Amino acid sequence: MLAVYGSPTEAAVAARAREGQSLGGREQITYLGTGRSSWLALASSVATHMGLGRDPSGTWVAFLVAALMLAIAALATRLALGELDD
Repeated sequence: MLAVYGSPTEAAVAARAREGQSLGGREQITYLGTGRSSWLALASSVATHMGLGRDPSGTWVAFLVAALMLAIAALATRLALGELDD
């Protein structure tokens, strides 16, 4: 299911067109799959599907990629905060 909701906004916070004029509102697009499970509960199922048909294969590949992304984000945050101290 794809739901699109829009709401009018004030000119100060409205989105801007390329020419600079403010647009009348903003949109929020939300994708909702069927089911009652949370996204976190579906993480292992998604990881299993991501790991199929690849070399090396397995669920651990998706978790390895996620762990590497978190490590890079942590290092980038540490570097940025270190630059702020100078």
